[in-house]
Amino acid sequence: EILSALKSKGFKPRESDHTFLIFYYQGRKTSIRTKVSHGSKEYGDKLLALMARQLKLRKAELEELIECPLTEEDYVRILRQKGILD
Repeated sequence: EILSALKSKGFKPRESDHTFLIFYYQGRKTSIRTKVSHGSKEYGDKLLALMARQLKLRKAELEELIECPLTEEDYVRILRQKGILD
C-alpha cells in the first residue's frame, strides 16, 4: 500500500535489498527519499515516524499521503511552505 501510494505521488523506485523511493518534481530528482522493506507487511509507529521525517512530513500528513486524501500537489505545496522545494 505504501509503495503504490508513493509511486502514484511522484516517487520513483530504485530496487536493491530494499526498495528506495526518490521523489521527482517537474521531472527532476530531489533529495527527498525513503525506503520500503521487501519483507515488511506492516509498519509500526516508529518506522512510520522515521519515514515521515525522511519525507519532510508530520506522521499525520504521511498517513494522508498513503491513504490518498493528500495529493501530489498537496505534498508539493507542503514542501514549498517548508522551503524544501522552490
